[in-house]
Amino acid sequence: MTFKKDTLAENIVYHIHGDMTINNFAKIDEINKDLKKVMSNDKYNFIWNLSDARIIDSTGLSLIAVSVAYSIKMGTSVKICNANPDNMRLFKISRMGGNVKHYSSLEEALEMLVDEGSMMKLIQELN
Repeated sequence: MTFKKDTLAENIVYHIHGDMTINNFAKIDEINKDLKKVMSNDKYNFIWNLSDARIIDSTGLSLIAVSVAYSIKMGTSVKICNANPDNMRLFKISRMGGNVKHYSSLEEALEMLVDEGSMMKLIQELN
């Protein structure tokens, strides 16, 4: 498993390549350390691009759950894009789905963040 991280304004995109399973614990731990470092520095939205993640088990799911817990606490959002049907079922079974928005493409997830950001600015201006 490999990953790439992009920072786009206040959005962190993790591109996952390979299986997010216990067999790749060292890489998942590396992402977890990076995630905790990011969360200690500022307020971010997270996008998990799972287009190349074939399998996710509880180890991988717990990594995404860390970002969900952070987003609930900080009032930010977590988005999943390009998840295959098996991984989508995992999110539904885990009941994480209510706190995570799912998109069919990275572009769609990024567009929604721009729309949400514009809406939040408008709300702040009205108050």
